[in-house]
Amino acid sequence: MFSKGREQEVTKGSSSGESTTLIAQGTSLKGDLDFHGSLEVQGSISGIITSDDEKAQIRVIQGGAVDGKIAVPTVIVNGHVKGDIFATKHARLASKAVVEGNIYYNTCLLYTSPSPRDS
Repeated sequence: MFSKGREQEVTKGSSSGESTTLIAQGTSLKGDLDFHGSLEVQGSISGIITSDDEKAQIRVIQGGAVDGKIAVPTVIVNGHVKGDIFATKHARLASKAVVEGNIYYNTCLLYTSPSPRDS
């Protein structure tokens, strides 16, 4: 039922940095989180969020919330963040973004009207 070739394919795909982790609406996570790839936050996270993957990004979707520091290369916010943001590459704040903290960034984009990619 399982072949060695399929196992190698799954392993190779998961280490590419292309994976997405979803914290769904209605889900609460308490504790620190370190991830690779992409993190989508529709629910809430209370803790420090980090990634040492230079291609990593976090998206805090409208209705999503983070209470704690975020240290990720690309940070996209259209929800609520209570804590400092350290975006070593890009910070993008969409029209519904609420940030209670300092934002440290290399480049920053501010959207005054909704962007389909950031909602």
